[in-house]
Amino acid sequence: MCVGEVETLCELAERLCAEPNPREALITWIRAYIDHVSAHRGLGSAPNTGTQEDDTLVAVCQAAVTEAGGTLLEAAVRTGGVRGDLRIPDLLALVGALATASESGDEERPERLLQLVIEGIGG
Repeated sequence: MCVGEVETLCELAERLCAEPNPREALITWIRAYIDHVSAHRGLGSAPNTGTQEDDTLVAVCQAAVTEAGGTLLEAAVRTGGVRGDLRIPDLLALVGALATASESGDEERPERLLQLVIEGIGG
């Protein structure tokens, strides 16, 4: 996991907080998160690297991403752009699984799956 890429993802979330449409800002960030996870095959198993140093780094990165995404999600919930019962750990798990499923080779699959997620988080 590249710390610089996580910082970039978190910085994107900060910039998107200024967007006038929190739902669209969240969806833009989700797309970036999917790209990040897709670019790092095996990211889901990263917490089990076996070394405390690696585990700590992964935990810090996951906390930063969770906080960044959580801020966008809270804004989208507040404005009615997404369902009020959404929780960022659940959303990250779902789109992380989507990123993993997209490794099937079907280039259109990620977008089809993302559209299902977007419809499911509706407002």
